[in-house]
Parts: sequence; C-alpha cells; structure tokens
Amino acid sequence: MVTLIEFFTDFLREKLETGLAKYEWKIPHLDGFFAPEGATLYDANVALKHHLSAKWKAAGEKERVAIANWVIAQWGGVRGNKQDRIKKYVELAQGDTLPPSLYGVASYSKLFAIAHMDKYVIYDARVAACLNAIQYVNGCQAPVAFNYIPGRNNVVGNVTNKEGFTQQESFKVRTLAKERGWQRIKRADTYSKYLELVHAVSKNLDRGNIYDIEMYLFSMAETHCKEAMALSKSKKTSFVVSL
Repeated sequence: MVTLIEFFTDFLREKLETGLAKYEWKIPHLDGFFAPEGATLYDANVALKHHLSAKWKAAGEKERVAIANWVIAQWGGVRGNKQDRIKKYVELAQGDTLPPSLYGVASYSKLFAIAHMDKYVIYDARVAACLNAIQYVNGCQAPVAFNYIPGRNNVVGNVTNKEGFTQQESFKVRTLAKERGWQRIKRADTYSKYLELVHAVSKNLDRGNIYDIEMYLFSMAETHCKEAMALSKSKKTSFVVSL
C-alpha cells in the first residue's frame, strides 16, 4: 500500500512546478522591500519570505512584534488578533516553541514560517482543504483527514455562509473518517503531522526548501476543491441513476 508520504511525493513530483507557476498572492507595501524586477508573484513572495526572515534574525523583541503584526495581519490577512496574543506568538517563536493547540495556527504558523524557514510552513484554511481534496480526487490508499480551520473562501469553505468544500457533508472530517475509513488526527496533532509530511515529501523530491509544498497547496486549493466537489456530485448522480 502506498503511504501518505509516497502518495504526495508522486503527486507533487508531477504537479509542483505547474502549480507554483499559478501562485498568486499580492504583497502589500513594506518599507525596505522591493521585489526583483520582472518577478512573478511566486518569486516575489519567496523573496519576501527571505527578506522577513533576515529582518527577524537581526531584530530586537520590539521590532519582532512589529514584524509579526505585519506578517500576520497585512501579508497574511488575519486581522482579528489582539496584541497580547501577537506578543505571545513572538515569545514562543523566539524560543522555537509551538503553541499547544491548533487554535490560531493560521496566524502563528505564518510567524514561525518566517522565524524558522527551514523548519515550519504555513497551515491555513486553503492548505488544510487542499490536502484532503487531493487525496479524495486521486484515490490515496492510506488517506489521512487533516483538520480544517475557519476560512472565508466560498470555494474552499466559508464558515459564515456555509459554502464550499469544507462545508459539504461529504468532506467533513467526521464523514471522511466514519464513512470512508480515513485516518483521523487529533486536532492538537494536526500541525505536527502536516510538518512531518512536508519535510518527508520535500526530502523525497530533493527540494532545497519546504515552503514550495505549502505554496502549491495554497495556490491550487480552489482548483482541487472544485475537482473534489465535482467528483462527489458525479458519484451521487451515478448512484441515483443506477437506482
């Protein structure tokens, strides 16, 4: 049986470069940062990661709080954090100690991915959904149901209006586990399981970095979630017709 690591290694060996070519995430203004001339949005965001990581390493605690605010709220688009929480994330990142739960991972993983680029990558709503959608569409033999986190994307999953992939009953973690036999992860272990997967796949692909895998999952989330929803719909339609 093909393991989860082998499955994603094979899948990304074929898809990674084309997916990264489609990467889109606009960068807000940041004093002192200039994207390379003619850079794609992928190239610009990679350059930004390295720029921020260098700034973090050279900064004192006060400046690191400012970097964390910019990374999480401006670049990352997560604006609901209070300053006490941001400061706590900075304190933990300085000590290379992850928070004990999945709560806030869309915020703290952004900071840890800058503070320790070789060790951490971002886990957000798009990444979580994309991991499950890829497994569903491509028939992973040893599937693992990664836990979702709240999102606002109408394709990937909008927790407010209940639209999108993560909001459909077919793709809820409990359904994947109980009805399809997917392995379920404890919520508190989700990020560490994801990191384990990314590091192993990156090593198998002989990549010089780990962030390309996360950037692919982010970039292609809508595409793979649409594929999964279309496949699920076609299966339901076939079942009704066969009756």
